[in-house]
Amino acid sequence: MEEVFPLEDGEYSMFHVSNSDLNGNNSSISIFPNPSEGIFNISITEISCDLKVEIKDLHGNICDAFEFDGLNNCVTKQIDLKEFPPGVYFVCFSGNYLNEVKKIVKQ
Repeated sequence: MEEVFPLEDGEYSMFHVSNSDLNGNNSSISIFPNPSEGIFNISITEISCDLKVEIKDLHGNICDAFEFDGLNNCVTKQIDLKEFPPGVYFVCFSGNYLNEVKKIVKQ
């Protein structure tokens, strides 16, 4: 790939999604229990940037949204989807160095 898109020439760029921040730290995002009857825990470690989180249904409608500001250590947040119907939802994480989507199932 580097033969076609050299890293050093400055003329081409490619979008790269990584679970590492610019300092080389490996990030970790986990959601548990999954599946659940509506209460989920999001655990985030080793992410050193602000992180926006959106929970979307299968139609792309945003069910909930919140932000983590300036993460440096392990953080756990509980989300409550009890008022939403059973089904598949997507938890979308976005920040300066990270874009990740996790699937959750509400029973």
